[in-house]
Amino acid sequence: MEKLDQLARVLGIIVTSELSLVSRPLEKGRPSRLKGNKMTTMTKLARKEAKIHADRYAIEATENYFSSRRGVWFIKDLDHVLIYNNNPYNLLEVRQHELKRIEAELKEIGMKVVARGEAGEPLLGTKELYTQTLLVECGEDRIDDVYQIVGRAAGAAHRELCAALSKK
Repeated sequence: MEKLDQLARVLGIIVTSELSLVSRPLEKGRPSRLKGNKMTTMTKLARKEAKIHADRYAIEATENYFSSRRGVWFIKDLDHVLIYNNNPYNLLEVRQHELKRIEAELKEIGMKVVARGEAGEPLLGTKELYTQTLLVECGEDRIDDVYQIVGRAAGAAHRELCAALSKK
């Protein structure tokens, strides 16, 4: 760990494991319709539809939020939360472990990942794309739980990466 910190200082790099809180962009198009003056809660999505949304928001995260390593958005129209990750790391398995940790913790507290999305350029020598997303069946009232889970997973991924790099 000390060697990594020394290398970062020499290269002028600041290493953090914080979660960036990027506000969700404004929705384009017409506002959603109200049903009987009340919004429907917890919209159920078909698998194909959920995958389309996850991929669409992955494209948006790639094109408009590229500099942000990860983020959490509440999608009002869907009444779902989207987690995006623009951080493939040097070791590809680290991000997959991070996303699996997030899924497992969400499942523990009763939230379900309904779709995974991806967008961007393929990473060198793999089929995996640069940006990965998780579309989570979750209301706005539980978004703080999602922030905490993503933050813990990001910290664990950072520690995993540092441990792997210190062995090399």
